Amino acid sequence: MSQKNSKPIEGLEKDEAKSRDSTGFILSLATAPFLVTFLAAEKLLELLLVTGHASEEIFRGDRLPVLNFPTTSDKSDG
Repeated sequence: MSQKNSKPIEGLEKDEAKSRDSTGFILSLATAPFLVTFLAAEKLLELLLVTGHASEEIFRGDRLPVLNFPTTSDKSDG
């Protein structure tokens, strides 16, 4: 009787081993795209920060041109 019970257990162990192997394989396939996405997101964040700092420099007040608006007396003359 012990031999009859040992066969299903052995089959179960084989199924568990296959399941662990397939899980490991799927995990290894998902690792590379995850790392690439993570690194790309990091570089995108860095690019956005640099772009933000550059736009602050462009729109800083001391580098903008001085606009000469006409005075009210110029409007009444014409």
